Amino acid sequence: MKSIGILACRMLEDEIVYLAETDPGIREITVIGNGEQAGLTEKFDELGIKYTVVPDVSSLKDRTPAGQGGSMPEQSSAAGQDDAGFSLVVWELELGLHEIPKTLKEAVYENIRAFSEKVNGIMLFYGLCGNVLGKVESECSTADCPVMVLRDYDNEVVDDCIGATIGGRGPYLSLLKSFHGEGTFIFTPMYAATTEEFFEYSRDRKGLTEEEMYEMNQFMFDECNYKHVGNLETGLHYTKNVEENIKRFADKYHFDVIPLSGGSQDLFVENFRRLKEAVLWPAEKTNVRSSRMRPEDNKTKDRPVRACAAAKSPDDAAAILFYDFFPRVFPDPAGRGYGGKMHTQKTAVFGCFPGKNNTIVFSCGIRAAILTKTTIFTKYRK
Repeated sequence: MKSIGILACRMLEDEIVYLAETDPGIREITVIGNGEQAGLTEKFDELGIKYTVVPDVSSLKDRTPAGQGGSMPEQSSAAGQDDAGFSLVVWELELGLHEIPKTLKEAVYENIRAFSEKVNGIMLFYGLCGNVLGKVESECSTADCPVMVLRDYDNEVVDDCIGATIGGRGPYLSLLKSFHGEGTFIFTPMYAATTEEFFEYSRDRKGLTEEEMYEMNQFMFDECNYKHVGNLETGLHYTKNVEENIKRFADKYHFDVIPLSGGSQDLFVENFRRLKEAVLWPAEKTNVRSSRMRPEDNKTKDRPVRACAAAKSPDDAAAILFYDFFPRVFPDPAGRGYGGKMHTQKTAVFGCFPGKNNTIVFSCGIRAAILTKTTIFTKYRK
């Protein structure tokens, strides 16, 4: 059985619990017992999720060799459920690494190197995090162990845990603009639970007393015009005392609390599905090093020909591309229609959705191609 590793910031602990609770392919769970796992295992216990704790990554079993332990199911649903079972290994890293971005990058890269010897693929539950993890996929992925970081629906690496929860850069920017220049802390449940702990890391590193730390924070918040704490509803309620934690922080620094909506697990589920496909079905996996390639760089151009060979009309050809060639269809958050995922060894993820005037739009990272339905029909039935 193949194994998938999640290397994560503790701030995204609830999202890991959600995947562990809802993903039908998980057959067993192993947690790295490095001292950061207490909150995670407590939530697993409360939900009755079985797991094993090992002291360090070297205690893990050797990974299943490539080409074994996974088979492509005959059909996959839109939700991404599949019949291939796998082992999940969770490794949470300490929050204090965020204090110095360079230190965070060094720790993540070092742990990836150790982790990649034991698992068949690694999902990073991190974003850019100070702009230090933007190249982690290309710099750390290997043929035997792909590494993927959280990306939004435009294939951009998310900025941070809030960006991942809110749906990516576009929704994040819209949310920030809605505050009209007034500084606002955005708290998820885990953010609310760990803020004081994060300040303790900073205080200890700077050698400050608790009073000095408070005065420094208060000065910084005033200078940056912080006024509010936003309570972001994520739909997850694994973390306790969220309202109390937010109120305590808001009262301490004289902020008011505002409710925020729009949080979800959609990006986490979609990114995890993307890694599962790369690991469990290697013949169909995405080459993460080529994740920004253009559609015209595709070296497997015979696939759409075969896919559309039975088309009887332009509309038939377009429908085949939507629902057969892109079998795992998910709602497009921008409201443009439907997005899809195509995975080949030389072509990265790209989606398709209905355009204006009887056209189909194909997107691939920073480029897009617009084809009429008639063009699709004539081109792919040659």
